[in-house]
Amino acid sequence: SMMSSAALTLVGRFDRIASLLPKRPIRTQVRAGNDYHKHKPKNRPSSALRRSQQFQTRAKAETKLSKKVCPRKLGGFDHIMIFNPHKLGLHKVLQHIPLAAVFDAPYKRAVRKAVNIADLRMIAKSRAHKMVFDYLDAGGDDEISLRRGKDAYTELEMHYKVLSGIKPPLDMSTKIFGQDVTLPFFGCPTAGNRMFHWEGETAAAKAAEHHGTLYGLSSLATTGITEIGQIHNGPKVFQLYVWKDRELVKDVIAKAKEGGFQALALTVDFTWYGNRERDIRNDFSIPPKYNLKQTVEAIRKPAWTWDFLTHEPYTYACINTDVPADSLAAFVNSQIAPEFGWKDAEWLLGEWNGPAAIKGVVRPDDAKKAVEIGFSTMWVSNHGSRQLDTSPATIDVLPSIREAVGPDVEIIMDGGVQ
Repeated sequence: SMMSSAALTLVGRFDRIASLLPKRPIRTQVRAGNDYHKHKPKNRPSSALRRSQQFQTRAKAETKLSKKVCPRKLGGFDHIMIFNPHKLGLHKVLQHIPLAAVFDAPYKRAVRKAVNIADLRMIAKSRAHKMVFDYLDAGGDDEISLRRGKDAYTELEMHYKVLSGIKPPLDMSTKIFGQDVTLPFFGCPTAGNRMFHWEGETAAAKAAEHHGTLYGLSSLATTGITEIGQIHNGPKVFQLYVWKDRELVKDVIAKAKEGGFQALALTVDFTWYGNRERDIRNDFSIPPKYNLKQTVEAIRKPAWTWDFLTHEPYTYACINTDVPADSLAAFVNSQIAPEFGWKDAEWLLGEWNGPAAIKGVVRPDDAKKAVEIGFSTMWVSNHGSRQLDTSPATIDVLPSIREAVGPDVEIIMDGGVQ
């Protein structure tokens, strides 16, 4: 269904198939204040190298073509605002016209035929506005970390056991944040889900409820805490950024407690907004600017556009539903606190007083410090490779984090998972 495809799209950081990615060089990890180095001399097969060279050549050709066909300024009129359909109330008229099924039909057929996540990524790309898809799909700067995160899994080997006598159905149940779940994985909290599909966070929450697993809600979600609580009765984690305004922080976590969220995840790798070059090229904004460039792209993607035009404009519902997303974006940028430190994190843990994860850990010394001040869970993450480019692949640093915190501390990992 489109609901399940929306949920899958929201969870992933999708890119090219891993075997087509550029060859990973021998990497050296250098930790500030430490002489620790780690070399990985393993080379990839020559066939994979040939494919990666073909991919690089094709990517360069596509970039040159896109510059010729889609210049940044469309005839010098890119800055001209056409009109704001939501301010005119157009959505209240269009929502009574039953065209959604017509626009969605080809994508539903494609989802039913999809074989893997790479197929779902291409379906999402064909349906979504380019600005929206690239926001979801892109990494920071040159996207080195994004490719590295996928490529790291190609170096892992599965040494399987035979004649183990296992019999389906297999029991994959476990505990996350002390809560029972039937699957050992869940969808990462993601901001602004209604930008991708009108169902937004509700689609992902319903999928998590259906499969009996944890649901993670972003503090920059476009669906409210109360609504998610009504949809998903199972375990939930609320993701929080490092805000300057402590009263805002206290208000948000109080709402999360009231909404039945059992755990808190503090995102610590977002003390500035990553330089996402695709967003810059696409003139990304929330909501989209109603100029000629964005309108032409909207016409090319009728299913996404119909969704957008026939529903209420979205807001950042977990902070202030009265403030539109475009106004609140400036407020959010002003609230990011680079000076947020360990003492501030300790204060937050005292305010929450429950299971809490520190999200964005890639160094063993940071993991040890986090355990010392009271975090119950280490969330190994580099923010989907959307922040500091050339950050390590999370699967590569996972063993060192486990060694640092010991066998009893819970660890969650994201990044590069397909």
